[in-house]
Amino acid sequence: MFYVSLYVPRFTFHVPSSIYDPDAVGRLQLFSLVFCMGNALYLDWSIYAALAAQRHQLYTMRLAEQNQKPIPLRRCASGPPLCLPATTRGVMRVLVISDSHGNYASAFRAHQLAGPVDHIIHLGDGCEDARLMEEVLEVPVLRVAGNCDLDTRLPTEMTLELGECRILATHGNRQRVKSGLLELMRRGTEAGATVVLYGHTHLPKVDWVDGMLLVNPGALKEGMPGSYAVVTWDGATASAEIFPL
Repeated sequence: MFYVSLYVPRFTFHVPSSIYDPDAVGRLQLFSLVFCMGNALYLDWSIYAALAAQRHQLYTMRLAEQNQKPIPLRRCASGPPLCLPATTRGVMRVLVISDSHGNYASAFRAHQLAGPVDHIIHLGDGCEDARLMEEVLEVPVLRVAGNCDLDTRLPTEMTLELGECRILATHGNRQRVKSGLLELMRRGTEAGATVVLYGHTHLPKVDWVDGMLLVNPGALKEGMPGSYAVVTWDGATASAEIFPL
């Protein structure tokens, strides 16, 4: 990725080329979530997210003018698990987020804080935030629908395979995770999963139960402290860690 420098009197914005759009340059003065240090304006993650949202809006408007619809995010249909390609270094890091509920700024913040990741998985209730991330970031993004997502084309769960690990990703509302994890574990066993990713409760949690790793990254909803998870796979071994925003 290269950077495009945009000059506004007294300030220079260094904008990642993947979100640069000449039509947006004239509106840069509208963004107020910035940090100033002397006479230099440093591009903060909130500016990055705002530019990304503007790019998405322009993209949607142009498609509407052409009577086209946005290309839906890749989704896992029923059938064999989706195989995630292994990395050359043998270790894969996956950013797992959930329940952003339209707070795309925190989703971008989580990606920034997580460092280099090979994939992003959004576990529902904010799938449009995941769509925006896929359009902007150079990282594959997968998502499942939550109970607050209205797009009926989205899967409610997906199974993924990474080497010897099988992962079940679901929002958790269908397994009534707010009342306990028994049904979720049963579904994970049915899917043959060794790792189960879920959300819905807004409570970050990592559990090991009978050889199954259960990971809830917490929520990124506005007004909450916010958290995310990074799940790491090294061969057949998986581990997870929760991080605050």
